[in-house]
Amino acid sequence: MNSELLYRYSKTKQNKPGFSVVKGEPYKTLFEISDPCKNDILFATYCTISCFGKYDCFADSLLKRNPVSTFDLIYISKGEAIVNYSKNDKNMKDMIRTGDVFIAPLNCSYHIAPKKNSTIILLSHYGVIGEKYYEFICRKEPCRIVPMSHDTSFQVYLDNLYFYAKYAFQVNKILAINTLIQIFTKIYLSSLNPEEYNTLGQPSWIQQALYYMENNYMHKITVADVAGACGLSASYFHKLFNEYTGQSPYDYLKKIRLTRARTMLLESNDLIKQIAISVGMPSTNHFIEAFKKETGLSPENYRMKYKK
Repeated sequence: MNSELLYRYSKTKQNKPGFSVVKGEPYKTLFEISDPCKNDILFATYCTISCFGKYDCFADSLLKRNPVSTFDLIYISKGEAIVNYSKNDKNMKDMIRTGDVFIAPLNCSYHIAPKKNSTIILLSHYGVIGEKYYEFICRKEPCRIVPMSHDTSFQVYLDNLYFYAKYAFQVNKILAINTLIQIFTKIYLSSLNPEEYNTLGQPSWIQQALYYMENNYMHKITVADVAGACGLSASYFHKLFNEYTGQSPYDYLKKIRLTRARTMLLESNDLIKQIAISVGMPSTNHFIEAFKKETGLSPENYRMKYKK
């Protein structure tokens, strides 16, 4: 197992649950669960909880967190508070309201000052999955505030996580990881700009590219044509598409064509040449060569083997 992960996991043992009260009336703990996977290193380094608690905090108090090797998620269940943290060596001050989530990175010290009596949920977590989601959500920002007030399922996930963490036998540890991923995914999707991303978290340009290819594969289209439909230059689109899908636009288009060709081979009696033209590959020899490379069979043999 990665020695750095094990070292960071060992550092999390220095964490203290809850908050330190700097001034004002002490908060009331509604529930608090610490390190439910403390005897299972595999779960711990993968994705798990350091501290999960719910607290009634009083107006005009000042609370401090200094997490060690963990990421903090603060959810304002009720009320509002000012959060103070450092960003690029500058002290930042932001308001977080009911339904907001505040995301803090590893070893980020911050203060919370409730402006009215507030109920705050703290989810301090560690592991490689949570770290990747932090990168997705915060991008290059050290901290991020994400509104979740219109997502009713978010509170349900937190309730489920409470049960799985409190009764942490083996199957519940797995369910807790799954629920943590659902929580992180909800926050990630809520953090996206709706003008740039669709509801699945896809950039708008990839949605436009896939739609264009799936509706025009039968024509002689080029990468430049697809890029133009997305409002991008051909070279930049090619680079983005490769990074996002792991394959070139041409290879993706070819897969669409060959998938459609398989269907036509099994559902029609069209000649191989006709099918090749119908899927946008007018060179029969090129079509046969590509089909055999993709399936291991020539179009003729594929039809003979699978057509009923």
